[in-house]
Amino acid sequence: HKAIHVLTEHFGYAPITVVDDIINAVNKFLYKCTDAIEKFLTQRMEREEQKRLQRENAGKKMLGGPIFRPDEIMEGTNKLETLMESIVDRNFDKFELYTLRNLFLIPADLIEGGWLRLEHQKNLIIPEEDSSKPSGDDLDRKIQELRRKIAVANTMNSRLIEQYKSSKKLEKTLGYYVQHMNSLVTSSPSSTELTELLNELTPLGDKIRYLIELAVSASRKLDDFNEAVNNLPTVIPSIEGSVRDVFLHTVAKRLSEAVG
Repeated sequence: HKAIHVLTEHFGYAPITVVDDIINAVNKFLYKCTDAIEKFLTQRMEREEQKRLQRENAGKKMLGGPIFRPDEIMEGTNKLETLMESIVDRNFDKFELYTLRNLFLIPADLIEGGWLRLEHQKNLIIPEEDSSKPSGDDLDRKIQELRRKIAVANTMNSRLIEQYKSSKKLEKTLGYYVQHMNSLVTSSPSSTELTELLNELTPLGDKIRYLIELAVSASRKLDDFNEAVNNLPTVIPSIEGSVRDVFLHTVAKRLSEAVG
């Protein structure tokens, strides 16, 4: 295949085109022959028909063989054309094989060794193959490993987003309680209002404990993710303890503000 590419680049057309042009030229000559035979037989039929009419008018007996009919001439020339086409195809198949294997053949070692070059390839420097380059199997394994790491990163990102949404909800709830505690400190409500306010603030302890448990759970999840993606420095941004410290610091600050 390399030899075919080189010859195609050199000639400007594929070598098989030369063989096809020769076969087409022979077939064209073949069709001219069959057309000439058909024309000759038709003219002979017309001459014989004229002679027969002249003899009939003169009262003479018709001599010679039977006259060909036009359909017989066409059928005969078609069969002859088909026969000659099959002979041409059979013999020129051998010609095609011989031409491509002998006339248009370039030894593979000349091309692979760089001994044969075209005009525009004179000063071309072909680098030697570097055995240190990774093979196709190595690249496939690396791609699979990167896909696995990306899947882990996406999973971690989704869980952190869910955790962030839960934290925002608790923050909103905590802000609601803080607002009521501030109003309790700054105002002097009646006993009825104070009772209602205390009833509303009764679940505060449960909420704070739940928030602490949530913070601990988030911290554990971050530890698990750090362990799962410890080999992903290029795929996932570094997830160090500083992220966890910031999160815990924020939660602790909210709690301290809530309890005054």
